Amino acid sequence: MNNKSIAFLTLILLASAVGTAAEERETFVPFDAQAVLSKLPADTLEALRNSRKESVAAKKRLIFDNDGCDALHFPKTMEGTVQNFLDLRTTGLLGSNVTTLSYCTISSGFGLFTHDTKAGEFLSRDIGPINPNSKNIASELLRQGRDPLRIVADFCKENRLECFWTFRMNDTHDAATRPDNVHPLFPKLKQEHPELMVGSFQKKTPFGTWTSVEFAKARIRDLAFRYAEEVCQGYDIDGVVLDFCRHLCFFASVANGGTASTEELEMMTDLLRRIRVMTEVEGVRRGRPILVSVRVPDGPEYAKAIGLDVETWMKEGLADIYIGSDYFQLAPWSNWVALGKKHGVAVYAGISESRVRNTDRFKRGGVETYRARCAEAWKAGVDGIYIFNVYDAKAPFLRDVGSLENLQAKDKLYFATTRIDGGYPINFYLRDGSRFLKIPLLVPNAPWNIDPSEPRSLEMDFADDSPKDDSLKITLHCWFDKPIEPETFVVTLNGTALKKGVPTRNGWIDISVPTNLPKVGRNQWTFQTSEGTVTLKDVVVQYDFAPFESR
Repeated sequence: MNNKSIAFLTLILLASAVGTAAEERETFVPFDAQAVLSKLPADTLEALRNSRKESVAAKKRLIFDNDGCDALHFPKTMEGTVQNFLDLRTTGLLGSNVTTLSYCTISSGFGLFTHDTKAGEFLSRDIGPINPNSKNIASELLRQGRDPLRIVADFCKENRLECFWTFRMNDTHDAATRPDNVHPLFPKLKQEHPELMVGSFQKKTPFGTWTSVEFAKARIRDLAFRYAEEVCQGYDIDGVVLDFCRHLCFFASVANGGTASTEELEMMTDLLRRIRVMTEVEGVRRGRPILVSVRVPDGPEYAKAIGLDVETWMKEGLADIYIGSDYFQLAPWSNWVALGKKHGVAVYAGISESRVRNTDRFKRGGVETYRARCAEAWKAGVDGIYIFNVYDAKAPFLRDVGSLENLQAKDKLYFATTRIDGGYPINFYLRDGSRFLKIPLLVPNAPWNIDPSEPRSLEMDFADDSPKDDSLKITLHCWFDKPIEPETFVVTLNGTALKKGVPTRNGWIDISVPTNLPKVGRNQWTFQTSEGTVTLKDVVVQYDFAPFESR
């Protein structure tokens, strides 16, 4: 073990010891927003706020977050030019439905950025152990005159795209760090001040990740504010996205199995107030607003339990856009829309890549699935859509999903559950977090056992009107752990029994669905078996428009 690793281990052990002792309690002093705003001309501030409201309402945005790894994971064999950098994940957006590019400058490990920062730590080192075929060109681009964020902001302005900056509020990709092997994304802040984390290597938390920074610490909240302020002051961006979903651990109290206290909720809300006021001050200075977006769990009860009082934020107008959903979706989009209408705020559907494993035949990452997910969200009434963890700017679905109208009469795949893999990570970040789940959980890693004495019901939303001609085929695909006799499995849709299915392969049964049975909106399936218990692993509904495709 080298001297650096020994010193690192010593710091972590000291932090663990401090954490077990009587810890000094910090005094929380709320931010006085009015004292700052009172210094701004009242008529100018009112004009700015009206302009901001008009900007939010002006368009149904399709926001593409490219994850920011284009600079960090740049191909080692490629020349690090501005054009090559843009071509990886940006220029391909031209001609798509995307209205807004939200550029993430990493912030992995909290405070590590690929933009030119003085408030945080500039991420200049390579991450070879993570991806040996890549190199980090952030420094190289900066030497050429512009850092990645400025390059992207300029590109957006030249091509009439909005540019948002994504700030990951507590990214913990550094959680694999060890005393003898420090992770490349583990920042100096944590190495020098391990007491700012919710846990330690020797004392990991039962929930969340031990490298999460502790937002009960005033220094962490101050740093988060300074990071956002620096970008708003130094870059020509149209908005910020405060990404609380990367990752959902903010307080040691929650990481150790509890729920956020009233004071902790107020601490985080106070941070939002500071950021909101700062964007107003900067908006007045530059003569146009900076929109504030937050990415949070779509269930306000879950969010509050982990420390995010989303409903209070909505009541106080602390953000302009509320992006719901993360690694998991907790409720139908109609619930999220109703919450937005209740408080008069814009709510967006967060559409991320699926992490459901052990699938077969039908893929949750295909264009037909993205079409179905976005159509379902638009039909529920969301004000916009936010695409996350999709790295291909030329992905075909980005040409379709900007509106419900664009998605009509196009093939779709609806899954019973698209995003949650066996309950993870609902219960990873919050003890018994699945108690807030209000949609079905049916995936290969969390199958349903259906007993002859107890039918199972499943609700699914569809967004497609059935045409009057025969240009549409609808097929229900059910996957079992082993082949079954089709006549022993009875399915009803909205109270009408379907004809028996046809077995295909690997335990799949395909059942034709009359096109007049599904409704736009909520539909109910009922599954019943007549011979023995069966294990249902997946349910997929295929909307296939002429010319027909088969799978």
